[in-house]
Amino acid sequence: MTRPPETQLKTVMLELPPDLAELLQQQSQQSGQPLVTVILVALRSALGRTAAQQDELTQAEALEARLVQLEALLPRLEFLEGKSMAF
Repeated sequence: MTRPPETQLKTVMLELPPDLAELLQQQSQQSGQPLVTVILVALRSALGRTAAQQDELTQAEALEARLVQLEALLPRLEFLEGKSMAF
């Protein structure tokens, strides 16, 4: 029986540095989890960290844009300093 295209399995080949491969193997043995599970957890963790870093970068860019806007207002505020205004 053939699977529908959207559920067909894909193979991904990874070349890992020997020290990382050894650490993953050790973690697999210590936790009793299959190596593939340990690798997937590590990848999810790394991808989650990357997403969080991207969120922080986006927030930093937004703050920088606000700072530029505020800096542009400073000369106007200095011009108004000491003058009375009615609202």
